[in-house]
Amino acid sequence: MNKYQEKIKALFEKMESIRLNAEKENRAMSADEIQNRTDIKVEIDAVKAEWDSVEAELKMKAELFGDGSSNRKVVADPNDRIKVEAKPIYNSLGEQLLDVAKAAQPGYSKETRDATERLQKVVAATGSSESIPSDGGFLVQQEFSTDLNKGVLETGILAKKCFQIPLSGNTNGIKLNLMDETNRANGSRFGGIRVYRTDEGGTTTKSKPKLRQWELNLAKLMAVYYATDEILADASALQSVVSQWFVKEFRFKVDDEIVNGTGVGQCLGWLSAGAKITVTAETGQGAATIVPENIIKMYTRFMGTNGAWYINRDVIPQLYLMSQAVGTGGVPVFMPANSMANQPYNTLLGLPIIEIEQAATLGTEGDISLCDLSNEYGLITKGGINAAASIHVQFLTDEMTFRWVYRINGKPFRASPLTPYKGTGNTRSPFVTLSSTRT
Repeated sequence: MNKYQEKIKALFEKMESIRLNAEKENRAMSADEIQNRTDIKVEIDAVKAEWDSVEAELKMKAELFGDGSSNRKVVADPNDRIKVEAKPIYNSLGEQLLDVAKAAQPGYSKETRDATERLQKVVAATGSSESIPSDGGFLVQQEFSTDLNKGVLETGILAKKCFQIPLSGNTNGIKLNLMDETNRANGSRFGGIRVYRTDEGGTTTKSKPKLRQWELNLAKLMAVYYATDEILADASALQSVVSQWFVKEFRFKVDDEIVNGTGVGQCLGWLSAGAKITVTAETGQGAATIVPENIIKMYTRFMGTNGAWYINRDVIPQLYLMSQAVGTGGVPVFMPANSMANQPYNTLLGLPIIEIEQAATLGTEGDISLCDLSNEYGLITKGGINAAASIHVQFLTDEMTFRWVYRINGKPFRASPLTPYKGTGNTRSPFVTLSSTRT
């Protein structure tokens, strides 16, 4: 029995003991007992998900069927067992894409059969039942897929800052039980938990947290590329196009949805999120301007531990020209970084300023936003990037059409702004913007 089985067994026994205790006392389970069993079930699901992820990783490294003695090497796993690791089927992404193109050719030549067999071995090596040729797609070999994923998630300006949740197994979505906290007043904090002081022998009123479910399902992101015969003749050139241009476009699209997505078949961007707070512009404020009062009010309404200002480049002149009146003079509100060596970001009220193309033009809501993505925005992904090819789409121009499918989705964890315990009553949020109305 491995450590995951042991942990699941212990959790099952704990859950079963609650039921058995109620049966022993000849009564129905209380609401608290039912909630405890639900919480244990969530923990069991989490352990199972981790176990599935580890099992999938081991399958990727398992020996392929057949003797393959010349293609094997012996490695030691973390538990000091000796196992066999298969040599990669393809030495480069370009080689695999050429096989994808060959497999899409009409007829059933030896070249087509051989290419299809090699592509099917990639699917077998991952233990996946998805992305099979009959569905029109081929799974990209694991190490190449990992590089493509990293290119999108780790080099994207916004995607790499989000809370990333990789999915595994047969899961196509995720459900998380989160604290339902919208107000910091007594009796509402942490979903309704109460703490009392009481005299010796006194009694207190019981409380329990109220939970809400955060649910997100994967959605497809697709790209299409037309490759000429000249590109198809050179595996290195084909790999360069895909690993650079397409990764950059996937990266841009994911970042754009994190800001502007509608949440329908795509990520829900912070501009459309229910938790977003929009700060009203000042009376008499000029069109297409940002004034110090906007910045101070946005900062006041913000809540988060890892915030940053995300701006359109057109906002920069507004920041340099802002000043706060002091007596008969004034002091600048924004101070640029001294140098790249000493300070990597310009900052505003101590938080970094990050320029993004996806921010709205100056004077429109979204031109400047104050957000905490690392703690407050969830991004789910699953598996590799699927590649498929067809000679028929661009038949008249004699071009091979490649199609890429990447399953990814995201949205904020928080569903609404939070009312503070004390203060003016203004709500707070990890996503704060400035209104478009500036006249």
